[in-house]
Amino acid sequence: EILRMLTSLPIVAAVVVTVVGTACVFRGYKWHKPVVVLLSLLLGFAVGRMISQDVGKSAVVAISFWAAVDRLSKAVVDIMGNPKYVALAGILMIGDKRICDTTPTAYTNGRDEVYGREFVDKLSDAEFRFLILHECYHKLYRHLTTWHHLYKENPQLANVACDYVINLKIADDNKDDSFATMTGALTVGCYDEQYRGMDSAQVYEMLKQEGGSSSNTSTGP
Repeated sequence: EILRMLTSLPIVAAVVVTVVGTACVFRGYKWHKPVVVLLSLLLGFAVGRMISQDVGKSAVVAISFWAAVDRLSKAVVDIMGNPKYVALAGILMIGDKRICDTTPTAYTNGRDEVYGREFVDKLSDAEFRFLILHECYHKLYRHLTTWHHLYKENPQLANVACDYVINLKIADDNKDDSFATMTGALTVGCYDEQYRGMDSAQVYEMLKQEGGSSSNTSTGP
């Protein structure tokens, strides 16, 4: 790590060291000791500054990460405590739930759930609850199993079709109290009234007829 930081020092510093070192040689090393000390101090300052910047960034990321973990736990408890979602308690308890720095939004493998830290940071509490419910309904409806043939044919389009069905339900369930909202960063997600009353297979077929996944992707649930 130190070598990496040293190699990233500005080219100007390398030029200065080279020029001063050459001057020392031609001057017969008459004043090379003070120069070496001065250069050492400057190099130490530069490296120290770079290290502190990296440490500072890491600290900010760590604080954000654990804040997201805490919000995830709290949101799950809030959902389980809401009377209209008591029946989902068992589904909410299935699998692991974790925050990840490399996940752009969120996903589930049918058991575990993964939430992107940066994406979670953009969400209000109500929006975060919507996202968690979204992943929970994927598990409840067993989408990866029930619509396995659709995912095998076109996984991206199948996921979008399932998203439309889920989001309509969650939005309907929370239109009166706004406990979970598809607002903010979630507004780019899959929501369209034309798919109301359809199952995922019907939505999938309509999306295929409309041109496939190229025009029906999103960065939200």
